[in-house]
Amino acid sequence: MQFRQVIITGVVLFAIMFAGGFAVAQEQGHQALWYFSPGAGIYDYEGDEELTDGFILSGRLGYDFSEMWSLEGVFTIAPDLDVNYATSYGKQVARADFDSTWGAGLAIDGLYHFTRWDRLDPYLALGVGFFWFGEDVNGESVHTAVRVGGGVMYHFNDMWAVRVDGRALVAGKDTEANSLIDAGLVWTWGAYVAPDRWAANSGPIDSDQDGLTDDEETEYGTDPFDPDTDHDGLNDFEELRTYHTDPLNPDSDYDGLKDGPEVFQYETD
Repeated sequence: MQFRQVIITGVVLFAIMFAGGFAVAQEQGHQALWYFSPGAGIYDYEGDEELTDGFILSGRLGYDFSEMWSLEGVFTIAPDLDVNYATSYGKQVARADFDSTWGAGLAIDGLYHFTRWDRLDPYLALGVGFFWFGEDVNGESVHTAVRVGGGVMYHFNDMWAVRVDGRALVAGKDTEANSLIDAGLVWTWGAYVAPDRWAANSGPIDSDQDGLTDDEETEYGTDPFDPDTDHDGLNDFEELRTYHTDPLNPDSDYDGLKDGPEVFQYETD
């Protein structure tokens, strides 16, 4: 399969997978929290592999199914992977019969978050993926692997974050354990971001656009620049005007569930 065909196939499968996931989530009545994450890194090979470490570009499309669980589709491109060399009788000998090749991968990862909407958001990851090569690598052009690892996000606000990820790719009869290491941005569309504080505004100022004016937020003790002061999944207006929960306490009834999941996921009181 040619490089262009692999890229097109990956993009199409990527789109179909998440269109189906979105339809299921909407049917179940969940609040959609989609995010896109472009990144770059390296494909780190074991020392005895036919290829050397190479540069990769990655793209992730994720969906938060609950406070702790996310599902990500991952598309990876390695445009130029060089052959590895071994020393034999004092000479450098190529481990494969080609000089370089390309690679492209498609995977699905499940993420378990420990503190999903705190500033620091560490998580574990488990998934499965495929990687296509332009040449036969270790006897095959398509490799299947179990992906084990984790990462951490740092949230600047509800919409923007940065992340670092590592995945061990466990595969093959000899239990190969290559790895992918990358870093990138995270954009959660539909989330709130405070507008320019100095923008012209003839009426009461609502800096975080949560439905409460800055003066009201000051009165209630909430943050006028953060629509969800206690990061429980409900914005401050919803807590005060709709559900009558505590905007300064993510678990108003102290039952172990945050107010957001109680409303949107479990539909409890």
